[in-house]
Amino acid sequence: MKRLCILIVSVFVLFACTQDPKIDFVKAAQTEIGNLKKESANFSTVLDFINLSEEEFDFKDVVLDFKIDGKEIGTIFLEKAKKIKTHSEFNIPIKYNYETKHVLDPDEEPEHLYLIELSGKMTLKDKSGKEIVVPIKHKESYEYKTNKEERRDNRQEKKEEKEKRKEERKKEKNND
Repeated sequence: MKRLCILIVSVFVLFACTQDPKIDFVKAAQTEIGNLKKESANFSTVLDFINLSEEEFDFKDVVLDFKIDGKEIGTIFLEKAKKIKTHSEFNIPIKYNYETKHVLDPDEEPEHLYLIELSGKMTLKDKSGKEIVVPIKHKESYEYKTNKEERRDNRQEKKEEKEKRKEERKKEKNND
């Protein structure tokens, strides 16, 4: 009876200690949906992850369903060679060309706010060849700006920076 109890406890401890490596999706950053006024546009983003485990991994692939305002745009698939180091943050840049007719009707003008949704998985391999799947779910509001609006905003930012530098020089002059 004692042996049976020891065996059960040993098996329980063994399985309790063998857990999946801790790799998490953190965020998607630098998201751009491209020029919606053209027939096709280029979506791009950078997926940020963190590896909290003691293991190194080989990146296998990323598969994502891509939606804009709830409309299915396409499936993004990316394969490339990349080593994931222990206790590190890493990112995977994504680029995807899509037809804008899935987002806008031909006579429709682009709106200013869109809901971007990405859902899918990243697959990694450990040293033994075992695949580890990391789920990815991301939603964000994206403010679409025309080229004219972007140029106007850039001019405004430069003007504000120039004014700020001018004020700083004035303060330095007064302190001297």
